[in-house]
Amino acid sequence: MNYTLEIFRDAALSERAERLSLSARSDEMALEQAESVRLRCECAGQSRALVLTREDGAVVARMGSRRLSGYGD
Repeated sequence: MNYTLEIFRDAALSERAERLSLSARSDEMALEQAESVRLRCECAGQSRALVLTREDGAVVARMGSRRLSGYGD
């Protein structure tokens, strides 16, 4: 299944920094890939909001880096 991971610079989702295409067999596997991107952002000292969307348009997850308070998890 195909997924899109959109990475935003702010919790308001007003400024997209990056868009990635992911391929995974399940939502859980795609979520693991999204988590690794989130960790990459955190290690780089970047605060980001991430939205993982399935090819059918369903939002699988919304998450924020630990530095973004009140967003995602």
